[in-house]
Amino acid sequence: MKFWILALLLATAGMGRASADPLADLEQVRAAYGALHSVHAEITMSNGMDVSIDWIEPDKMHVVSSQNGMQMIAIGNNHWVNMGGHWTALPPRANPIQTQMAMMRGPEFDQQVLRNARISDRGMDVLRGVPAHKYHLAGWEGAGGISYDLWIVNRLPVKAVEYGRAGEQEATITYSRYNGVPDFGPPM
Repeated sequence: MKFWILALLLATAGMGRASADPLADLEQVRAAYGALHSVHAEITMSNGMDVSIDWIEPDKMHVVSSQNGMQMIAIGNNHWVNMGGHWTALPPRANPIQTQMAMMRGPEFDQQVLRNARISDRGMDVLRGVPAHKYHLAGWEGAGGISYDLWIVNRLPVKAVEYGRAGEQEATITYSRYNGVPDFGPPM
């Protein structure tokens, strides 16, 4: 899955009445998502893998796999992995991982997605008992046939579904704990 694309897409829609211009709606949501300090995501992939991720600005990420209990923490250039119940420090290296919020502040989102995607306003929907605005994004350069449905509440994504080239559902991401992820440090 192209997590950087999904990360960019997940911050792209608004709840409530849409304006006449879905692109303007998505730009407002991008700004709101980019202003966050932290977010939690639960990802379920079609292959059965379930992963939770906490992102904290400016450069912290904690990943937990429910299948095998594997965990990874990245803080700046430092990385640790827990497999089999004990933490191992990895050699320091440049951190290619950005938080989702940091990606939203960069120019790639506007250049690669918003300006080139076919954006469809799918109207209002109810998600977990809450009214949400639904959008569909497809057809931008580099997407490789992947498209997304996004559910937005209060200008923040609460759910995204990624579809593959043949239209099959590949991943579902649910978001929560906006600016509420507890801080964490090195595990060792």
